[in-house]
Formats: sequence, structure tokens, C-alpha cells
Amino acid sequence: MEVLSAAETEEVIVERLEDIDVRGVDSYRATQCKYLPSKKYSPALVREPIILMIQGFIAAGASGIAPSYRLYIHCAEDSGRVPERLTLEELKRALTFKKDGLTRVWHEEEGIPDEVLEAFLAKFRMLEGPEYGLQQANVIDELRRVLGCSTVDADILYYNNALRVVLELSTTDDENRRRVTRRDLLARISVRERLFSEWYRLARGSERFTKEMRKQVAARRAFHPQAINYIFISQGLMTGGPSGVAGFISRIVSERYPLGKVLHTTLPLTFVVEGGISEANSVKRILLERGLRLTDGWENIGFSPAVFDSPPVINRRQHPRGAGEHVVAASYSARIVSSETFEKRHAELRRPDSFLLLLSSDVPAFLRRAGDKVLELFPRDLTEAEQILSKN
Repeated sequence: MEVLSAAETEEVIVERLEDIDVRGVDSYRATQCKYLPSKKYSPALVREPIILMIQGFIAAGASGIAPSYRLYIHCAEDSGRVPERLTLEELKRALTFKKDGLTRVWHEEEGIPDEVLEAFLAKFRMLEGPEYGLQQANVIDELRRVLGCSTVDADILYYNNALRVVLELSTTDDENRRRVTRRDLLARISVRERLFSEWYRLARGSERFTKEMRKQVAARRAFHPQAINYIFISQGLMTGGPSGVAGFISRIVSERYPLGKVLHTTLPLTFVVEGGISEANSVKRILLERGLRLTDGWENIGFSPAVFDSPPVINRRQHPRGAGEHVVAASYSARIVSSETFEKRHAELRRPDSFLLLLSSDVPAFLRRAGDKVLELFPRDLTEAEQILSKN
């Protein structure tokens, strides 16, 4: 729910200093959750999370950050009696406990003065959280609202997927990969396109499915000749290996950028091959052997966005029927880059006017912010993808 209710400018970090850290342009709040379905509230119940919060507060203060802290707590036997604020004396009682027959005073042992504890309390709130069933219902209702879907879809299609995404985030070692925005989460859990594709193909047949996908491609004007058009090829579709991918690319290029027929104002297509540079090189090597000229921005020795974005050098001549000037030779007929390089350097490139994603599963994380330029397609294989993208 914290991610769904976050502002567009806020980023959520899962399992950092606290369960959830939310950072905005000029704000920072840390949240812990403690669910006790069968206990009464007492200061001892919140001692451990409060100690962790105080430690985080002191560490954050040293770095000049002033976060606010929220502790969500649910005690089934004391509903409505969890205090929002603690006094200094109540906090000290919570930090005092017995262990091995000895009374321990944590804040004194740590040498934390009253003024630090008071500064922490000014930033600290306890909020009573709902019981689990109501929490689940609230999240499902919020998913229904933000996705504009039915309650049934929110429950069956999106809720479990949201739990899966959050679990994946929380168990990732790299903190940078535990960061997520509201927009990222919604993109990652939106499985409707893939499920619709699978259902439509099964219910209506492959031919009807292909026609429907072709309509969607046409509606996006994905092959407008003066536009920057990208095509992403996911690894799950590369069952034919590098040769199969190279064959797919060469056939699409020969149809969409045929030398001698294509107008001189047409821009070559760009292909992003999922995987590392070595995998992309295998595809590029086959294409070069087959005579297809390409550019990859010198990806293999040090990627140059300026080189990659440079238009091809062309020779052109007037079409004998007067249908404009056509390209008869070009320094390259396609741009190809690995997803490894594209993920790192895409912000330095000219933004695509259309981005067709040929997918076999979820949208990769680095493509989730491409917005309305993206069209997700879920072909069964590259043969079906070619049928969808071909002119005829």
C-alpha cells in the first residue's frame, strides 16, 4: 500500500534501514510494520522496532538527513488503544527491560542523551494498522482504483503479482534493485496484455490473433518512415539461436528498408537484442556475413551514443516513375544493440517515437518507464512476430 500511495516523485526502498523507506524530492520517511494478531499493546512489544528506528535516526542525522518515522502496529486484543505519540518517559520505559535477571536501560548503555530521544519523538508516530484481511481488501480496492479494472481482476490478476514483485524486491541483495516507484510497480504487475494474448490466441486461433496484433501495430504508427522506431527482442523468443534472430531481423529490414525502393527520408529500424554484448555480437556477425550493413555505435569497444544516433550516409536517385528520391546505397540499413548496453546508455540516445516489445514474459525493468511509446506484444515465437510486423 505504501508503494501504491506514493507520489509520482517518490521512490520506495524495500528492506533498507526499515521495512520501507520512502524518499521524495524534499522528504524522507521510514516505516516499520509489526503485526500481533493475538496480543495486547504494551511498550515492550514495540521496543525492538523502536530501537532500530532510533539507531537509524542517529545515523541519518550524521548524514544531514531528517527522516520521519512511522510504526504501524496491529494488536487484535487492543484495537483502538495504540497511542500515536509517546512521551519521553513512556519511551524510556519501553527501552528498559530485564535480561538474564538484570535490568537493562538501553538508551543509557548506548549513551543517548534525552535531547536526542526528544528529537526522535518529534519525528516518530505510531499508527494502528488494520487486521490482515482488511489490509488485503484495502490493497485490492486501491489496485482496482488506480488500474481502472474490476475488483475480480484486481484480486485475481494483480494482487498476487504485486506480492510477488515486493517479495522479489525484499530478497535482492543489491539495494539499487530494491528501489521501486509507483509507476514501476504498476508496470511490473500489469499482466493483462500477456494474458489477453494467450487467451485470444487460444480462443480465436493464431490467424485472428495475428490480425488483431497487426491492427494494434498500425494504430500506433509503429513503422512511420520518418520516426525513430525500436524493436526489442526478448530472450524467450530466441529459440532458434543467433541464426534465427538474424534471419528475423534481415527479413524485417528487407521489407521495411529495401534499398532501391525506400524513400531517402526513411530512417532504418533499431533492434535491441536482450542479453549481453557477446550474445548481440553473435547475431551481428551472422548479419554481416549475410551482407546486411549495420551500426552498433561501436558497442564492442566502447559505445558511442553520437555514432549510434548518426543517420546513415546514403546514395539516392530519382525514382523513374517520379515517386521521389529513393535510397540505392546506405552505410547501414539497421541499428542493433544489446540490452546490456541499451540499459546503461539509453538516456543518452534520441528518444524513440515507437517501441515494439516482442516479449515472452514480463517487461524488463529498464523498459518500464518508456510510457505511451511502448506496445507490448506476446507472439508465440519469432515466426509469429514476423507475421505481425510484416506489411502483407
